[in-house]
Amino acid sequence: MGSRGARSRFAEEIYTYCAFWIALSALPALAISYVVVRISKHLWLRLLSSRYPNLEFIQTDTVRSLLDTHRNQGIINVLLAFKGTPNPELIKQHLIEHVLDRRDSSGQLMFPRLRHLLVSCWGNYAWDVNVVFRPENHCIVANAVYRGRPVSDNNIQEFVSETVSKYFPNEQPPWQYIIIPCVSPEPKYFILVRVHHLLLSGKNSINIGDLLLVEQVQPDHRITATEFIQQSPLTNLLPNPSAIPELWGKLNENLSNSWNEFVSEYDPVESPRALKTLPGAFHVAGLVLISSVSALREIRKKRLSDSRSAPPVTATTLLAAIRQECNRRNLTIPKVIISPLITADPRKWINRIFNTALTATGKVIRLPIRIKDELVALNELRNTGQVSQAHTLTWKYGELAQLCVRATNEVWRGLVEAYRAPASLWDETVGADDGRRHMLQTISLCGRKVAAWSRPVSRAGIERAARALGVSSTDVALYAATDALRAFFEQAQCEPPEVILATARAASDDFLFAFAEGQGKNYKKSVTGGKVYDAI
Repeated sequence: MGSRGARSRFAEEIYTYCAFWIALSALPALAISYVVVRISKHLWLRLLSSRYPNLEFIQTDTVRSLLDTHRNQGIINVLLAFKGTPNPELIKQHLIEHVLDRRDSSGQLMFPRLRHLLVSCWGNYAWDVNVVFRPENHCIVANAVYRGRPVSDNNIQEFVSETVSKYFPNEQPPWQYIIIPCVSPEPKYFILVRVHHLLLSGKNSINIGDLLLVEQVQPDHRITATEFIQQSPLTNLLPNPSAIPELWGKLNENLSNSWNEFVSEYDPVESPRALKTLPGAFHVAGLVLISSVSALREIRKKRLSDSRSAPPVTATTLLAAIRQECNRRNLTIPKVIISPLITADPRKWINRIFNTALTATGKVIRLPIRIKDELVALNELRNTGQVSQAHTLTWKYGELAQLCVRATNEVWRGLVEAYRAPASLWDETVGADDGRRHMLQTISLCGRKVAAWSRPVSRAGIERAARALGVSSTDVALYAATDALRAFFEQAQCEPPEVILATARAASDDFLFAFAEGQGKNYKKSVTGGKVYDAI
């Protein structure tokens, strides 16, 4: 048994080794193809932009836009339920005021894409800005009768399913705000928000929260009904590095302190005593470096404050900014010319040689004592983790050295995971397919959307069940979906299949309350965008 286990481990290591080197050997070809595709894409868009100057082509492609087809347009639908009687004119007025005519700090429209038409030109998406925009074409009041019966809670799912299966009109911007009257014992109505996914990504994009016409509140002020919080099993699959960010922060702090000391020593703007003597060659080099950094900082500050009117950075503008900073520090051409003579002044060399010899003699005499102190400090650091002798190098750099060791260990673990990644990826994708799961489909089912939801279920009840079973609330939801599919097949008098491949968008419900202003974009990018692929 032992030899058989050793042989299997050896075969696994050989398999991992071969998979890693095959993936590594494919990287140059992938890199070259990536560069060629990027350059070709850029040149193609430049050609299309010159051929169609009235269109603004979308420069970046997302996975969703690459999967778009005529029958699968990537339309996001959000259904809202409201209490009360609908007032279409008031809703339209609020939509125009808070969304369509909303402006940023510079006075420009915040969401201009809502007024533009999305077109496809030679396989590329583009925005047509020269289109007549009419808000009444997008804020629509739906018919209150569906298939001869009033729209109510009994047939709202069928009504919404038929609505979301329809495409946007070709001559209008790709979004709709549909008001659905509803017959119920209490006054009630629905609003169906339909928006193309390209309006939610890229420059001047909008978030779902902006279309809900709700007041933006802080996440910690939002009332939630969650009583049991369990971390998703999809998070923290690998431990987050802690030593590497800490080491990076320490290095930045030390570099910042060294730079500040350097500036206070050589910069006449910060230290007027630097102007008391003529600068030498090394002092001039330091002044040029300080002037260059200050010029780059000023240029960056101007571009951040007003990025639209700021001129592009060229070699001429950079040299002009550096010359201006040098003039502030009274660094002229004559001082630069005579700086080597000041550095090579023979009157200074005698004093320098004497000071250097005196310092070297003192260090040689104190060397045994310093070595003893360093050994004692290293022993203290190993036993207690602290150093009491502040004059030693161990006290100064001991913590940084320990941090470097921890960061090295984290880098090593990351390299090991990267080494095993190609084999694991192959096993989890191609290797996991037994050949019977996928069959050739002759009919495309893309675009056949169905919207359905259950009766209201208490989130607290789901979380209590998850806690009792020792699983996550996602597992409970997947089990409910599995049981519903089984009931569907039984009702249709069909034999339930053993496996159904399902794809679910993994997004927090807080995504609905992410706004374009503030941290909305960062929240959307960091929390949403993932997908769950499962066989149920």
